[in-house]
Amino acid sequence: SSSSSADRPGSALTLRPALLASLSHDGAPSSSDRRALQASAAEARCARFVLIQRFNALLAHLAPLVHSSREHEAHTLGGRLCLLRGVVFLEVKQALLQRFVTSTAKDADAPQVLLNRLRALSKQSPDGSHTLLAQLQEQLSLLHPRALCRADKAFRVNFVGEAADDHGGPYREAITQICGELQSGQLPLLLRCPNGRHGVGAGRDVYLPRPAASSARELGWFRFVGQLLGLALRQKETQLPLNLPSLVWKQLVSQPLDESDLRGTDELCWQSLQKLRTIDQEGVD
Repeated sequence: SSSSSADRPGSALTLRPALLASLSHDGAPSSSDRRALQASAAEARCARFVLIQRFNALLAHLAPLVHSSREHEAHTLGGRLCLLRGVVFLEVKQALLQRFVTSTAKDADAPQVLLNRLRALSKQSPDGSHTLLAQLQEQLSLLHPRALCRADKAFRVNFVGEAADDHGGPYREAITQICGELQSGQLPLLLRCPNGRHGVGAGRDVYLPRPAASSARELGWFRFVGQLLGLALRQKETQLPLNLPSLVWKQLVSQPLDESDLRGTDELCWQSLQKLRTIDQEGVD
């Protein structure tokens, strides 16, 4: 809860502003923001922190009353709060998330699913219809999404033809194998980023959504991957080893993109745009 986070030692909500009167040089690389703070007057730093601290204290108590799903509508209170995410303390964000997860958790028994790994391996098809992801999505689509909002694992896994009781192992194996399918070409949903295909730049091991994956079945699979991401937020048992770039994560949380996101996935495209930006300086009309 927000009250427990404020009572923790080292909480930013209870930090004395006077401690910001002097900023020590700890030898760490100095960012432009840090240098700007060091150059400002001590009184200004303290006053600014008091304002941000008070804002976070109010937000911790009142945020549950705000409809924050309209982050694209800047005129709404939720949209304005999303624009201020940079001044919201991490502990406040974590406490709000935990409060939401706890209040919406279900105590019902976990549903059981049957997954055939031999079928997924022996009958590979270009459309991915025999993969574990397709099998799992087909069965869970019959349930209301709220049935998966459990504190521990969302469902119990039984592998066809394999003697294994799901005490956590089969569940984790299924999730790991599904992520492997997504990043191995068995499913037509993701493709390796241009940096990976061309062997240049950073982020060569990340994957991007395939633009051509737009059929009703493929969009349903994308929606299901989104549900798995939601489960990963709720449950420690659900860990998704997916290599997705900032280009994807930022759009999921409605953060603005910048050129570093493009460069992290397509270095050659970024270089071409840089050339176009300065083309007039090279004598090209």
